[in-house]
Amino acid sequence: MKIIAISNIKGGTGKSTISANLITALSENGHKVFAIDIDNPQYTLHNYFKNRSDALKNKFEYIKLDNIDNLQQVISENQHYDYIIIDTPGNINDSTKKLYGFIDIFLTPVSDSRLDLDVIGQFDPKDEKFTPGCYASMIWEVRKHKLINKRKQLEWIVIPNKLNVRVTNNQRKVLLLLQKMQKTLGFTLCPGVKDRVVFKELFNNGRTVFDLPKSKLTISSIAAKNEIRSIVFKLNSMNN
Repeated sequence: MKIIAISNIKGGTGKSTISANLITALSENGHKVFAIDIDNPQYTLHNYFKNRSDALKNKFEYIKLDNIDNLQQVISENQHYDYIIIDTPGNINDSTKKLYGFIDIFLTPVSDSRLDLDVIGQFDPKDEKFTPGCYASMIWEVRKHKLINKRKQLEWIVIPNKLNVRVTNNQRKVLLLLQKMQKTLGFTLCPGVKDRVVFKELFNNGRTVFDLPKSKLTISSIAAKNEIRSIVFKLNSMNN
């Protein structure tokens, strides 16, 4: 079993959309998936689940968790699943750091904004060195906690998300910086996911591109499926 947290302290990076598409992609591959939404108070992923039709609701199990202190118990009661996917809150405190010690893989969506990039790491052009941002520092604390408690090593995957379909100069610069900083900060960079209209339209109706019948697939939705599948491929390559 792999326990995966979709996490970023920066809002608006598309955490819930990535979560929903990843959950349905894994389910389509025959995996047993249990989803947990602890992103209080908005619970965007839970609202997506509520909008799913009855015919689609049996593809996976999910729960909205109001008290994050119950996360460890919920995980221990659902060990029979192949994947537990957790949509996490943006705020980080001592309580969440301790609970995140049970996570195997962190997936962090970031847009091609320098503000998003700064929470991962800052680049000093004078000496061409990277320093950890506040989120990377949190990941380090979780890794240290897991090491002290002799738990499995934490894997960290960064996903460039909501990228403009037309490649911009800013997008190229941000992706280049991510490529350069991944070794220093200890994350694996995943191929990017474009800011496609199909993601937004389907999400509002409780669906993803993996729920579409073949007759309804377009070039954009096929490309969207392949982008999510690249995340699944990266997850399957992890040693956890």
